[in-house]
Amino acid sequence: MKLKTAITYRMNYQLRSLVIYLGFFILFGMGFPLLAMFLSNTNETIASEVASSGFIYMIILGAIGAHIDFKWFMQNGVSRLHIFLASCLTNLAISALLSLVLLIAQLIVNHPLIQGFELSNVLAQVYGLHYFATFLFTTLLLFLAASLGTLIGLINASLSKVTQLIIALFLLMIPIISQVLIQILGSRFRTELFAFLKQIIGYSSHGMKVLPLVATFLVISALFVGIAFLLNRRRELSRAN
Repeated sequence: MKLKTAITYRMNYQLRSLVIYLGFFILFGMGFPLLAMFLSNTNETIASEVASSGFIYMIILGAIGAHIDFKWFMQNGVSRLHIFLASCLTNLAISALLSLVLLIAQLIVNHPLIQGFELSNVLAQVYGLHYFATFLFTTLLLFLAASLGTLIGLINASLSKVTQLIIALFLLMIPIISQVLIQILGSRFRTELFAFLKQIIGYSSHGMKVLPLVATFLVISALFVGIAFLLNRRRELSRAN
């Protein structure tokens, strides 16, 4: 019963936030390109990408959820395990729902509701995915984003402000550190690194294969969820303000 209550609570505010996001997407992801197309009087097709903004939205939703849920749930007798399960299940449900909405929007707009304008899912196009495969792939991508957001929210709630600042500064330095290391370690390392990257994204001489990328998404999502589980077990109530 406690798990059902936690899921219902999270779904209620996540659905409200999803409606707000879709409103902004219609305004800026569709309305703004259409206005620009009308004002420019261009004959070229204007495309608006659907998955990228959804990815960012799910990161934010996951981070906010990790911050606001914990204290309320603990005060109402919900166990840490049920808090964690509710978070994972609702993140997956919202990911699937958003993926479905975006796919339906593509089908409506692109066949052809408005001449010269389309909604695109770049990754799905690159990997040559059709409708159901696009739905599953986008759901997994959005769930990865939600898991990342949840992990960010838990880290933010579990660490002191000074530690958060140190981690943020370190993250900013990662591109520089990576660039220096790649140069120092030599051409053989670069060749092996690029070969590994091509393997995990499914790149080959015969084209792009989606299964390696799906496996990569699953591994990364499992890693994020596993770390989030450990942080949730050790999280202090006093930090959940």
